[in-house]
Amino acid sequence: LLALLAILVTILAVGSMWDDSATADEAAHIAAGLIKLREGRLDFYATQAPLVETLIAIPLAAHGVRVPDEWHRYGNRPWVAGHILLYRAGYDAQKILRLARSPVIALFLPLCFAVWWFVRDVTGSDAAALAAFALTGFCPTVLAHGRLATVDMGVTFFAFLATALLLRLLRAPSIGVAVATGLAVACTLASKVSGALIVPFFGIVIVLWWFWRR
Repeated sequence: LLALLAILVTILAVGSMWDDSATADEAAHIAAGLIKLREGRLDFYATQAPLVETLIAIPLAAHGVRVPDEWHRYGNRPWVAGHILLYRAGYDAQKILRLARSPVIALFLPLCFAVWWFVRDVTGSDAAALAAFALTGFCPTVLAHGRLATVDMGVTFFAFLATALLLRLLRAPSIGVAVATGLAVACTLASKVSGALIVPFFGIVIVLWWFWRR
């Protein structure tokens, strides 16, 4: 049943994005990811953390796609650079979108499995875990963002994973879980600027956990 749900979620994600035109932010994130990855310009679109944008750009860079040097004339303007890449560089815009969206789907599925693992770990119920997987994978909001070349799914996945690992660490402390939690937090911070909210959130969770245990 878990494998069937995963296949259905994948088919929905891939099928629904296949011929979709670019949303408002996708071109900017795709161009920024390519410029950061290929040119090392982390100052480009510096208000966005680089991790997910770089992941988005990896399949494009592997196919030899690059943002034309024309973007330099406009300075640090990611939406302009994205428009140049998609519609003025001579590439197939739809192919670029498909390639850039595939790493996001590769984060969307692990999110579903992370929810499944967390619920199964907490409740010990396979049925509850399967229901949680289905509710995540078929949630319209999550599915809508889980197949777009933006940073939202990345920060969602890493923040949820970090929180699940923190709760596991509080219940059963171990070095391995502590290291995994730290890595997940680091990835959250490197995914999106708003990911920094996980730091005060963790503080609140730890304080509440302490009071609950008392």
